[in-house]
Amino acid sequence: MEAGSVGTDGPSASASSRAGVQVPREGFFTAIREGIVLVKHCGWPARPHKRLVWLDVSDGDNPTLRWGPEGGGRSGKQSRSLGLRDIQQFAPGISSQILRRYGRSDQAGRYMSFSTEDGPTLDLEFETEDDQVAFFNHAHAMLSAYAEAFSAGLTGDAVTASVALTMDGTARRGSIRR
Repeated sequence: MEAGSVGTDGPSASASSRAGVQVPREGFFTAIREGIVLVKHCGWPARPHKRLVWLDVSDGDNPTLRWGPEGGGRSGKQSRSLGLRDIQQFAPGISSQILRRYGRSDQAGRYMSFSTEDGPTLDLEFETEDDQVAFFNHAHAMLSAYAEAFSAGLTGDAVTASVALTMDGTARRGSIRR
């Protein structure tokens, strides 16, 4: 199964709606740019839903996490977004208002959130604690790589190339210019 694919599209029982979501263990930066299907909690008492989550790097100076309906592709018509530079809190566990309200304390190790001061939150639930830890560690490394690239004075495509090299080793060293 490829990163970002889902093993079951079956009936919407709570457990089966989360089954089959695969967190990439390698090539995270490539996978997140292409889109990964993850389980997102909503701000109302509805069952969590699978959402396609991707990193939009079309503006290298302002990379943006986007998410939308699983089958909607990356069109952006129904997508929500969270700028990486706007993230104020990035934490595992039950750390957001939505998860405090709708998360289960006995499953706290399966949750994580990205949030801004007054914008949307991206509240995720993973099938296992190991998946949550893997995603959290990759996302933390990605945010750190972006912070390093920005503090080094890189701009535009050089930012993306630097992060790709740091994360996946996929950029050629000559492609990173200040």
